[in-house]
Amino acid sequence: MLGIKFSQKLLLVVLVMSVAGCSYQQAYHGMQDAGKQQHCRDIIDEAERAKCEQNFAKDYDTYKKQREAVMQGERE
Repeated sequence: MLGIKFSQKLLLVVLVMSVAGCSYQQAYHGMQDAGKQQHCRDIIDEAERAKCEQNFAKDYDTYKKQREAVMQGERE
């Protein structure tokens, strides 16, 4: 998977989880992990790497509430 772009990795994660019958929550966590690995792994400075990883640390319940609020706003 060394030559695969991030978008291809993300698609692969989603497809594998879909085939495996995973929940939306499991898919969300898989995508968060893939994003964190892709974007933060090469940052040398520990503080900057921690800040980058924090951007991917939103728990599923928070994400779900925010997503539902956005969806409600679109319906009105």
